[in-house]
Amino acid sequence: MNLTLNLSPELEQYLLQSAERRGISVEEVTLQILMGCMQSQEQDLIASGAVCDVWSPYDAFDAAQTMLGVLKQSKAQKDE
Repeated sequence: MNLTLNLSPELEQYLLQSAERRGISVEEVTLQILMGCMQSQEQDLIASGAVCDVWSPYDAFDAAQTMLGVLKQSKAQKDE
């Protein structure tokens, strides 16, 4: 799936700087932010401790790893 975003120059600059600071692509930063927002809004829909499969098309391994990383970070923060 492709998604086109019309961002303000300020938000675009924030994403670019965040990606550079983390050493990852701007797409990965954007995906991390999106996944974090989705997860915080959907926490009530996923039972605590539930195992959720992540599906990825054959050419999106980086995106799948990014999503898994965000989910692991979120779980680690909850456990603290």
